[in-house]
Amino acid sequence: MSNKNNLQKIKAEKERLKKKKILLQMQKEVIDLEHQIKYAKLTNFKNGTIKNLRISARFGQRIAPYVLVAGIMAGGCKLIGAGLPFIPDELHIISHIMNEFDNQGNIRYEQQYESFGDEDNTLSFYSKWILQEDGFYMRNIKTFDVEKMKKDDILKLFNNPEEIKSLEEVLGKPVDEKKEYKNKLDIPEEENIDFLQAITYDVDKEDYIIVKESMGDNIGITIIYLLLTALAESIPLFIRSEVSSFDFGDCVYDIKRRYKKVDVENLTKKLEIKRDNYNRLLK
Repeated sequence: MSNKNNLQKIKAEKERLKKKKILLQMQKEVIDLEHQIKYAKLTNFKNGTIKNLRISARFGQRIAPYVLVAGIMAGGCKLIGAGLPFIPDELHIISHIMNEFDNQGNIRYEQQYESFGDEDNTLSFYSKWILQEDGFYMRNIKTFDVEKMKKDDILKLFNNPEEIKSLEEVLGKPVDEKKEYKNKLDIPEEENIDFLQAITYDVDKEDYIIVKESMGDNIGITIIYLLLTALAESIPLFIRSEVSSFDFGDCVYDIKRRYKKVDVENLTKKLEIKRDNYNRLLK
């Protein structure tokens, strides 16, 4: 009989401990729900802030390659002197100088705040005028490319009669060769001689003017910039779609799922149920 009583006592103790454990768990859940409801506004503010920051970071990750390409293209426009797109720039126009001189001591130069166009240094050989059978005077003009020669080297060439007679051996084949005709010789006979004339170009970066870029030029640069940037953007677009595993939509979905807004109404209903169950179990 005593064994049966002992078993009943053990069973009762187990039931009591089990009930106590359940009550403690339910009490913990009630307290947790009360805490969630009490600080719901703070939690929602914190979750909303974190959610927005993380979505913004993911959005930055999404557009970063395209912004980088656009920035590089805009910097390239500025670097080559075309100015920035969208906003008219203040342009520094440096001084361009054309020097014209010959082996007779004649010197002439022009200066302007724009390019002369084809600014290739040239050396031209002018033969003496020769009277033709038709009564016209004719002379040969041969032009050589001396882009790689410095002005001092050209002046040395002027002072070397032997090299003047063999220009093609010194400078190579002429880049241009033509004949010039006129009906009257307007210089004295003693001045009718072979001569060399050089044209060289320089820039003076210290001498410049500042002008406002015209709206038309800026619109043109902007259109070219947009076209080139759209073409360049295809590179990160291809990498993002074919190589990278990054998916902006999936990232945003996961962030919103992890930082959901606290539903106070739903929590209140759960709390009422938990309290009722707890109070009934206490009886």
